[in-house]
Amino acid sequence: MKSGTLKMESSDQQTIDIHYERVGIFKRISAALFDLFVSLVVGLLILILTFYLVPNFSFIQHDYMVRETVSLRSGLYVKDGDDLVRYTDYLDGESLTVDEKSLKLDEVLFYFYSDDDFVLDGLNKYLQFKNDALSSDGKNMFDIYHNRALNNDDYDDEYYNFYLDIYDSALSHLANDLEYSLASREIMLTYILAIVITFLIPLFIFYCIIPLFFKRTRQTFGMKLVKISLINVDGFAVKTGKYVGRMFFFYLIIIVLSIFAFLLPLMLNIGFLVISKSHQTFVDYVFNTYSVDTSNDKIFFDYDEYLSEEKKRQMIRIEDKNYQPAIKK
Repeated sequence: MKSGTLKMESSDQQTIDIHYERVGIFKRISAALFDLFVSLVVGLLILILTFYLVPNFSFIQHDYMVRETVSLRSGLYVKDGDDLVRYTDYLDGESLTVDEKSLKLDEVLFYFYSDDDFVLDGLNKYLQFKNDALSSDGKNMFDIYHNRALNNDDYDDEYYNFYLDIYDSALSHLANDLEYSLASREIMLTYILAIVITFLIPLFIFYCIIPLFFKRTRQTFGMKLVKISLINVDGFAVKTGKYVGRMFFFYLIIIVLSIFAFLLPLMLNIGFLVISKSHQTFVDYVFNTYSVDTSNDKIFFDYDEYLSEEKKRQMIRIEDKNYQPAIKK
């Protein structure tokens, strides 16, 4: 490395020196970002397929059916063809006056709040909403019989907005219904899990599996593009056993745990890269590995291969007739 030498020892404790160029932080980040970009692109393609397949799962179809059944029973939703739509959206598609929409909403809300399965003592609560309702000029909007008290057309929008507010409150009660909430939660968790797995798979492939095939350099595609290699502390290639341990540590602690720990492991890993003199990440520090620039250097599997290469170079020098050793005068 530029700041020093990696020393490798043979079986007879002979020490040799090999120099590797240190990799700049920008170059390492560029390689990581390239791998991240490729992973995200592949992840998006898998996600499209996932969103196509998930709705066909039998348990998801059952959850959708349960949620639809409860929604229709509440009266807050209606079927418009094959689609389940909010009753307010359905009214917007009808040729009705604002006052007519208010009357229909009043019927639906009266029906909903009358069902104690959705709101305990709901009818009294709904009538209390009417008792407390005041217009913009401070007048009671309903009489003692809970009918509209202000019949001037200028108040039509105020009545409609009143019912819309109560409708939104009714939707929150529906969301708290046990059957509805359990079905919704299972659907939501399934999609969240599918999204997480969808993106974790390509990250595992491009950051962990690909380097298994490059036994000499342990490179990802991004590292290969910018000619960065991973080496052991002794200067030789990282053995498969050690790399597998490093791979799972990196994937489970740095990638997976970061999802649930607000990216703290990832920040720690990058922090080590920036702060350490040898530019090791936290994972490199734990497993005693280094990333080096191999634009002009070769990584050796072991000491025996290194000796073999050295002998070949010596033979080339001897056989080269133009080779002239330096003569000191």
